[in-house]
Amino acid sequence: MSSAIPRRDLLRFSALGGVLLAGGGVAYRLVGRRDPVSPAFIARLCDMVLPATDTPGAVGAGVPAFLPIAFQHGLFGGNADTLGLLRDALDQWSAGGDFSHAGPAEQLQILSTLDRETFSRPRAQRSQTSAAADGAGAGAMDGFVLWRVVKDAIVSSYYTSQIGGERELGFQLIAGPDYRADVAVGEVRYLSNYWVENVF
Repeated sequence: MSSAIPRRDLLRFSALGGVLLAGGGVAYRLVGRRDPVSPAFIARLCDMVLPATDTPGAVGAGVPAFLPIAFQHGLFGGNADTLGLLRDALDQWSAGGDFSHAGPAEQLQILSTLDRETFSRPRAQRSQTSAAADGAGAGAMDGFVLWRVVKDAIVSSYYTSQIGGERELGFQLIAGPDYRADVAVGEVRYLSNYWVENVF
């Protein structure tokens, strides 16, 4: 039996840009890494940041599927190694050395501590769209920088999705007959256009 990769499979993997189809699931192969980052790990991070409430959370909005692709294209200040490096950091902080197999309470404690430490530090001056443009390699990122990049990406991806923009937030394209110049803060629900204007 030949060990050569069939040409059709080679073309398929090339077209997928390193996305491996295995066991009916999708595993994202990181550049220079042996172990793929599992979809379950990405989904767990997304669910811990934005869980479902009366509206779907980040998982329901498709953020876990979008995140690796976004990083592979240098969006949000990350790159193809970002998720793998964060996973390695979380594994080191886990009692059993494996964040994905830790209990929900331990996962929450680890991520809460990391989140508190990360956002109590000054934000590094990095491009919002491309780490490569700043000349900052993935190896230079510590756990705090990695978590800021990943959390920012999860939140940004969610609130620019259809679910995040239409169902979690409101959207009012023009003021129309409801225009008032003296609306008090907190009197009306937050609108997705406010969020986009403030971020971009």
